[in-house]
Amino acid sequence: MTINKILLTAAILLGASMLQSCLKDQEDVFDESPSLRMQAMLDDAKATLVSAPHGWALDYYPDSYLQYGGYAYTVKFDASRATVGAEMKPGEFHTSLYRLHDDNGPVLSFDSYNDLMHYFATPDSDHPHAYDGDFEFILMNVTDELITLRGKRTGNTMYMHRLARSAEDYLDDVVEMARDIFLPSLEGTVDGVSLTGTIAVDQRHMTLSWGTAPEESASEFFIPVPGGIRFLNPVVVAGDTVSSLEYSHRELTFSSDPSARVDIKLSYTVGEDYTLFEDYEGDYSLIYENGDKSLDIQLVPDAANNCYLMKGLNPKYDVKVRYDRTLGCLNFTSQQIGTDMVGNDEVLIWFTGKEYGGKYSVNTECGVYAMKDLDNPGTYNFVPNTYPTVHANSFYICQIKSLLYEDNLDGDSPEAWHVNGSPDIKNIVAIRKK
Repeated sequence: MTINKILLTAAILLGASMLQSCLKDQEDVFDESPSLRMQAMLDDAKATLVSAPHGWALDYYPDSYLQYGGYAYTVKFDASRATVGAEMKPGEFHTSLYRLHDDNGPVLSFDSYNDLMHYFATPDSDHPHAYDGDFEFILMNVTDELITLRGKRTGNTMYMHRLARSAEDYLDDVVEMARDIFLPSLEGTVDGVSLTGTIAVDQRHMTLSWGTAPEESASEFFIPVPGGIRFLNPVVVAGDTVSSLEYSHRELTFSSDPSARVDIKLSYTVGEDYTLFEDYEGDYSLIYENGDKSLDIQLVPDAANNCYLMKGLNPKYDVKVRYDRTLGCLNFTSQQIGTDMVGNDEVLIWFTGKEYGGKYSVNTECGVYAMKDLDNPGTYNFVPNTYPTVHANSFYICQIKSLLYEDNLDGDSPEAWHVNGSPDIKNIVAIRKK
């Protein structure tokens, strides 16, 4: 036998011996079947899910192309059921079954119908193919504080964060933050260098640009969270990684977390006459007839509906006053305030915007803005809003038989609905805070 054949034979024998040794080691390490190992993994994941007394905040991203951005959910698990909340329907919580199972990997499935968890996966008349939402998720990583998921349908990465407080409180704050994402443009600095921000509000996507030509930029989808926004993936801005931005409601500013190495400050670009929603609350004089008359009213906030109730015109009714968050002003618009009988006919009673001496409209977009008077603190001047065919400068309490134009019975409302004995509040000037 030649020396080469001897070495080859020895190598084969040595390899066989090593292979047997490796197989024995593998048997020691993997002495359970794959199915048992998977079940142990699923049991550990379930124990983590149910261990959170307040549940989990789920950063949910529907649609493979992320055209809707992210939405805030909460999920609280028990042994077999999950209670789901979502920012789209604040105050609602729906409970359904869930399961953890093996489907070429560990999967969390919400496979009994849940109105909220299946919201983006349910077709409607406007979206016959639904919104490309997930209700089955691959478990990518599980820790006590953070669970990483991947949507089986979309492939989108999503996260569940352990909640430290009730789901109701968390979602209430998310809804309030979502309302504060209302303007597309921001300006500011990053570490003293000029910085601009652009928000695609409907897509919940932010782009940040900084420096001089050529500018650098970073962009990412985000989700509203209490007191700020959290990016889907961290972005690198001026050489440092940023995962979230904090928001100051009173200052209308986004900023980096104080612990971040990069100092970001961004402010919405608004006019001097911009007024925050909560600053309108209080007692006022309604000035009308070109300043010759006034009426005591109160503006009482209805924060849940982003509006005010104007009280004091008549004890039979209040008038809902919208808040335009983009302009930072109140919008007094036409609306139905009641019904009454005139003879044998039921009529609708409407508070409407009107051109004094001219036409009026029951269109619910017709009305006036109340804009801050920069020279007279506490005074808000009335100007026609953007409704194109009636440039309102008065209010009118009228009756109509129906909203079908061919069946209208227009005219003054019955006396019981009048304001200071008249169906007209003519030539309105302002509201002035007391």
